[in-house]
Amino acid sequence: MGTIYLVRHGQASFGSANYDELSELGWQQARRLGAYWRQCSGLRQAGCKPHFEAVYTGTLTRQVQTWAGIAEGAQVPVEPVVRRRALNEYNVPAIIHAAHPEPLEKSREPAAYFRRLQALRSGLVGWMQGNLAPQGLPSYAQFRYGVMAVLDEVRTRHRGDVLVVTSAGPIAAVLSHLMRTPPAATAELNIAYRNAALTELAFSRSGYALMAFNALPHLQSTRHRRWISWI
Repeated sequence: MGTIYLVRHGQASFGSANYDELSELGWQQARRLGAYWRQCSGLRQAGCKPHFEAVYTGTLTRQVQTWAGIAEGAQVPVEPVVRRRALNEYNVPAIIHAAHPEPLEKSREPAAYFRRLQALRSGLVGWMQGNLAPQGLPSYAQFRYGVMAVLDEVRTRHRGDVLVVTSAGPIAAVLSHLMRTPPAATAELNIAYRNAALTELAFSRSGYALMAFNALPHLQSTRHRRWISWI
């Protein structure tokens, strides 16, 4: 039996001209995760697995950079890595627009962020229920199928521990498939997922078992707790 370690990318550049790259905090989160795995090598404690039989990422810059930061912190080679587009995040603006066609203010102010979050939540539920068809996106069932196809590839090809660097949407889709969560609950799992957090799935030929969700063992010290983020 092996373990799939699903990691959401570090904090992206919210509010900047190019969201799809890590912020400085995002780089810190990724390097810290790699350093944590390196430092706890050989210890029998949850989350300690600095050596992986394979590494998979999506093709988004923030996902690729997160793996680069983890590799730097762990002091391991960045290559080889398997990249799969199915691990990419859905198009957030398309989801929001489907639920709220009128333009929303792009601001870091709490009230503006809350309005965008509410639109995202509503859009996600509508997409998952099949009531909304965001432009350029497949159905949610197809999106989830693509993510699970990558995990099934891992389960078929590997027997040890595999790292998968992706985004909150694909991770929530995995949980939706395994736990059969309804759309509203799946949307909340998606929105609650933290940057550079870990979800662990034990796997065998017969299937998967959820062992941990949204964990941050590498950011629990007093020094690093201020690095915890959601967006």
